[in-house]
Amino acid sequence: MLVEGVELQSRYMLQGLLGHGAMGEVYLAHDRNVNAKVAIKRTTIHESQDAISAFKQEAELLANLHHEALPRVMDFFYDESGGFFVMELIDGHDLEKLLDERTRPFDLDDVVGWTDQILDALEYLHDHDVIHRDIKPANLKITSRGRVKLLDFGLAKGYAGEMISENDSVGLYGGTPRYAPLEQLLRFDRYFRASLYTFADNVNKISKTLDGRADIYSLGVTIYELLTKALDCNAALRAEHQWTGRGDPLTHIETIVPQIPYEIAIIVRKASGLLPDERFASVRDMRRYLDHARRKLATEKNETLWSPEVKPRNVSWYEFVKKAPAERNIPHDSVITQARKPIELTERLAGAVREAEILGFNELLDDLKNDYFVLDEESIERLEKLLLVEKKIVADIEAKERLRRAEEIKLQMDHERRRRVKDLHQRVREEREESEKERRQRMRNIVLAVLASIVFLIGAVNLPRILQYLGGATDIDPSPASSNQNNAANASSRGR
Repeated sequence: MLVEGVELQSRYMLQGLLGHGAMGEVYLAHDRNVNAKVAIKRTTIHESQDAISAFKQEAELLANLHHEALPRVMDFFYDESGGFFVMELIDGHDLEKLLDERTRPFDLDDVVGWTDQILDALEYLHDHDVIHRDIKPANLKITSRGRVKLLDFGLAKGYAGEMISENDSVGLYGGTPRYAPLEQLLRFDRYFRASLYTFADNVNKISKTLDGRADIYSLGVTIYELLTKALDCNAALRAEHQWTGRGDPLTHIETIVPQIPYEIAIIVRKASGLLPDERFASVRDMRRYLDHARRKLATEKNETLWSPEVKPRNVSWYEFVKKAPAERNIPHDSVITQARKPIELTERLAGAVREAEILGFNELLDDLKNDYFVLDEESIERLEKLLLVEKKIVADIEAKERLRRAEEIKLQMDHERRRRVKDLHQRVREEREESEKERRQRMRNIVLAVLASIVFLIGAVNLPRILQYLGGATDIDPSPASSNQNNAANASSRGR
């Protein structure tokens, strides 16, 4: 551990220890160059190349990611005392510390608001192919303005910007077991793999590939703990109990907190599903469920969706923006007049509504008809982002439909080509058979004609003899004397 007063890189003067963990320490420091306070994280594991790679990866990730819920990295260096990276100093306390200081769980409204911010950050990370893999209260810091900051990317898997693709061995420690999903424990922790060796068939069915659903599980059990203060089991214990028929040791949240709304209980239960397929398919899906639950709860409480302290209008946004600008009579104390740039934001909202109508996004329009969010930049950006998502989905569907139609046309053309070739072959075969039949008939006729001619010629040559023979037959004497006389007469005539 470094002592106060140590100067690093002739620039950063250490002023105290802010916190420490299994892989590193975080110090408060003063940056002489810009005369500002910063936080410096130092790796405490120098012998492990995996730990050093994880530390470097965390710095590279944060340097290439830009989101309001993520800390900014400003410098990275090594010296004889280890590896360091400098990041912005974030005020406030982490949720683990705040929860420990409380005698009861957090209020539902606070947890739902934090959850939405975390989902927004995770959606950004997942869109950049980054999985945090260590979501837990200790890594969620609440600033003095009530904003959530997501910390500790030492186990993050993925890349951003020009960062080199991840090395899976960096996830050596597998996160905190109480918040890690089952597939993460089975992949990185030998102890938990050994504890479930008797359930090899079940274990082998679980994909060891980590995706966004790993973060969804960690967030689900984190929400569970923030609302109940009663998370006392991990995913491996849950698997052992369920696979032996003893039920899930993670008690349903509505049993511990009976007053929790049903919609929120369902979200927590689905997010904390033991197996990946039991959870939300993506952070975006979970956020949509949460938005729906917030709208319903806001309607039941007769409050606005995004700002509980402001009472709702008597007209939905859809009805408001559908009116002509001259007909938009806004009361002086309306939430619309309280917004910054109300005319510009209203026109942006009207454009989004028109586009949703043209594209036929009926579900989004139904949401707007019942929506009571405050007219502000964040709400409009969220709506426009949702519209872009819907447009991308439609574009993907249309592209698939075009591909399907092209394949159908190709199949039809192939079928038609084969049918024409088959017909052509059939016609050629029939023509050949007909030609052969005609040829054989002509040959038969020729043969018959020749035979008839031969018979005719033979008959013509021998006809006199036949007639002579037939005519002389009546004068012939059958006696021997007569025969001798005839022979003599013939010889006499030959002699002359």
